[in-house]
Order: sequence, then C-alpha cells, then structure tokens
Amino acid sequence: MNIIVGSGYIQDYVLNNRFGWTNPWISAGHTEALHFSSHSVGPTNQQHIALFVFAGHDSSLLSGTYGRYFINRHYGMLFATIGGAGAVGAGRRYNASLTSITGLPTAGMRLSADFNRPSDVNMSNKQNCHNLNTHCATTLAGLFTATNNFLGNFAPRVAYAFFPGDNSRYFNSSSFIHGLLIHAGIPRPDLSNATGSFPGWNSPLPVRAFR
Repeated sequence: MNIIVGSGYIQDYVLNNRFGWTNPWISAGHTEALHFSSHSVGPTNQQHIALFVFAGHDSSLLSGTYGRYFINRHYGMLFATIGGAGAVGAGRRYNASLTSITGLPTAGMRLSADFNRPSDVNMSNKQNCHNLNTHCATTLAGLFTATNNFLGNFAPRVAYAFFPGDNSRYFNSSSFIHGLLIHAGIPRPDLSNATGSFPGWNSPLPVRAFR
C-alpha cells in the first residue's frame, strides 16, 4: 500500500475534480469507505493520525447506533473521524500549550480518544491520505465500538507521551490508530514514503484495550 502525500491533498483533490465526480471518496459499488490521514503537530513535522469514515446516503451506518457521529460534510459526503489524544483527567483534551514538546512522557497525562476533533476534521491541514479499501459497514461500525470500549475501560490506565519511543510503555495517537487497525483486522498503510515522522506507530496499543 502506498501513501498519497502532499499538503492539502484532500481539498486539492476535490477542488480540482475536473470530471465532476459526485463521490470521490467511496469506490463504485460501495456505500462506505475508510481513509487514513495525518497532519503535522511537532516542530520537525511529526504527524498526528486520524481515521476518516465516509458514509453514502444509503449507508446503514447513518441509521445505526453510530449515525450520530456523522456530523461532518465535505463535497456532499458525510463523514466522521476517529483519533487518539492525550488527556489530563477525565474528559479533558490535551492542550499543547500546557507543556513544552519533548520526547519525554508528559506527567499525569493519559491516552484518550475523540470523535470529530476539529483538527482531525479539518481537510486543509492533511499531509498524508490513504484509502484503506475497507467498505464493510460491520467492520467500520466496529471501529466506533472498539473506540468506545477503550474509552470506557482502558483510557484511564494508559500512560501518554507526545513522542513515545518504540516499544515503550507510553502511547500516543499513532499508537492508538495502529492498535485499532490491528484489532479490526484492517491492513495498515505503508508509511515508508509518507511525509513526516510517526512517533508511536511502532508501539501499537494492545488489542485487549479495545475489547
């Protein structure tokens, strides 16, 4: 699998759609799609990863349990995003202004997760985008279930670091997404030619955290 790189790729792809396609996200014959995306968050272009789940108007995802998450619309397509995040205490997102950006664990921080974080939903900041070729509504619904399982059972116990080392006992948004994809049985993208670096990707969150 190859990553499609280029700042603003998603937005550029749509705005320069010379063929007038009405659905540039979901392959013909399908009603759902899953895309991997990332944007820069660090001083040397470290990347934050999020998943985009797109749903066509007749997708069962919209009428199911997780339909409430599909609150974003781009070029006529409804979508929801899933991403990991650091948190201070229950329900509080990490604010990068609270501490300096270092490779060290951030004291008192725990890994959390969010649906539809503003920076994840933003289409103009993406430096990497990749279609994960996953179109099964049941599999995609499972991503929401697994994320909620993590939030309800494991999030308070998982230590967070902005840039964790490989195979460490600390995790970040890359660790979260990598572990979530493993749990769901979805092939992971090849990041070898992607823009930026992905600290934490080589330390995926254990799949038991999503059960």
